[in-house]
Parts: sequence; structure tokens; C-alpha cells
Amino acid sequence: MDTLLFFMNKNIFFAKLLLFTVYVSFFISCTREDKLTSIGIELEKQGRLTEALFYYEKALAKNPDYGIANKRKGFILSNSEKSSIPAIFHLEKALKEENSSIPIKIKIIDLLLFDGNYSMIEKYTKDLSQRKDLLELVMITKNCLEKEKDRKKAISELESKQEVDEIKYLYRSISLCFSLGGEETKGMSFAEKFKGKFYE
Repeated sequence: MDTLLFFMNKNIFFAKLLLFTVYVSFFISCTREDKLTSIGIELEKQGRLTEALFYYEKALAKNPDYGIANKRKGFILSNSEKSSIPAIFHLEKALKEENSSIPIKIKIIDLLLFDGNYSMIEKYTKDLSQRKDLLELVMITKNCLEKEKDRKKAISELESKQEVDEIKYLYRSISLCFSLGGEETKGMSFAEKFKGKFYE
């Protein structure tokens, strides 16, 4: 009888140990990309963007569909004129997890406008119908870039829209609008004010 109890207790112990091991390994594997992304976010807040990208890359190597890492990487890449396509790629992947994210959609619109892909923004503007102020800001920017004759008026309207919080996500296309309209100094100032200010 004692031997039977000994083996039952031993089996219970090993069963608990096995469950604990499975739980810990599952927890570690599930949160590894969270930890890497958290480190990246802290580095990004310190302005250490190259190092932040390194940690987002590591997180995405663990899970290529991880929304937060895709979003953060997309926002960092959006600061470079040569990285619009990869930035859009990562931001669109992030939208799969955060399909109602206005900042992500506005940043994609910004990149498309900056690159002259005016017709492609419609896919993202449909979701802005509840935000008339934001939709108006996007359309003023689009008209400014697309129609030379409307630039002076558009620049004046954009200057009066500075209170729209999401304006920071359109900084590239708005600064381009200022520059194309002969207001290079305002364009550069606008870009410097908002470049890289994407923390949420």
C-alpha cells in the first residue's frame, strides 16, 4: 500500500511538473515577441530608431504577423523617403490586427499621397466618414499635391487645421504641399515638428 501511494504521489508530482513546464514554455514563446517589441518601443521613445528597428525585426522573426511590431516598424520606416513601400507593407499587416486604427490608416494615406498615388487613398478614406475634420484634412492635402492651381488656398486651409491631432500622421505629404507651393521653410518646419512623433 505504501509503495502504491509512493508511485501515485510520484506520478502526480511528475504530472504537475510536466504541466508547469508546458505552461512556462508556452508563456515564454507567446510573450517573446511582446518583450522584444517592448524593448523596441522604449528605444524608439529615446530616439534610438536603428536599435528599435533591430528589436522589431527580432519580434517579427518570431511572429511575422505580430501587429504591434509591424506598426512600430512601419511608422519608423515611414520617416524615410526611400522606405515608403516597406512602411506601407508593415502598416497594412498591422491593420489586420488593428483594423479600425485611424493613425495607421492616416499614415498609409500620407505615404500614398507623398508618392503621388492619389487614387489609392480611397480604400482608406472610406473609414474616415465619422471624422469629417480628418477627412477634410486629407482631401485638402490631396488637392494641394494634385492640383497646382489650388495650392495657395490649400496651404492657407492647412495652416488653420493645425489643431487636428492626427495631423502629425500626414506630416510628409503636408510638408511637401508647403514646399510645392513655394513655402519651403514652412514645409521643413512642419516636417521637423512632427517627424517621428508617432507614440500612442
